[in-house]
Amino acid sequence: MTANAVWYQDHRHPAPLFATRVLAVDVRGEDGISRYRVVRDTGEIKADPATAHVQKALTELSIYTGAIDGVSGPRTREAVAAYRRSIGLDPDGGVDAALLRRLDYQPEMPRPSPAPRHVSLAERTGSVPSPPSEPIEKVSEVQGALTRLGYTGIDIDGVMGAKTRAAIRDFQRKNDLAVTGEVDAALVKSLRRTSPKG
Repeated sequence: MTANAVWYQDHRHPAPLFATRVLAVDVRGEDGISRYRVVRDTGEIKADPATAHVQKALTELSIYTGAIDGVSGPRTREAVAAYRRSIGLDPDGGVDAALLRRLDYQPEMPRPSPAPRHVSLAERTGSVPSPPSEPIEKVSEVQGALTRLGYTGIDIDGVMGAKTRAAIRDFQRKNDLAVTGEVDAALVKSLRRTSPKG
């Protein structure tokens, strides 16, 4: 049995009890002599968060007594089969979606990282002040007033986009205001005076 496990198997065992050597056969030349090269298996076993959750849950139910390491070994498989049998699931099903639902497993979702904000050279060097950021409510009010005055293509979303800035500049120019393309007190006052109520 040992010779079979060590020398004659041509593939890895699907559930080894411990890490063993992997045998690579290298047949060289026309002399027909097989040369064996024994290589130590260095593959790391990765912990699975779902398996760790199952191990923890089954430990709390006094079904599993092994280490909570996220690796599905013989004790984990035996405990899973016993638990599945006790709740009426197929004991050979392993750790599947039905079992994970039953044990309230919630996979940790990766958190999206915020998109990097583009910073102009002027902002980085401090040579030109950054444009003031306006409250969303104020920008939305300006967008609504401009829309009621007939400016098209503006979304009333509180975001100072290119179309909003262009409409503000046009309104400021037509109403003898300082043309900045920004929301300021003079702009809001003039819009409140001239915009029909909507």
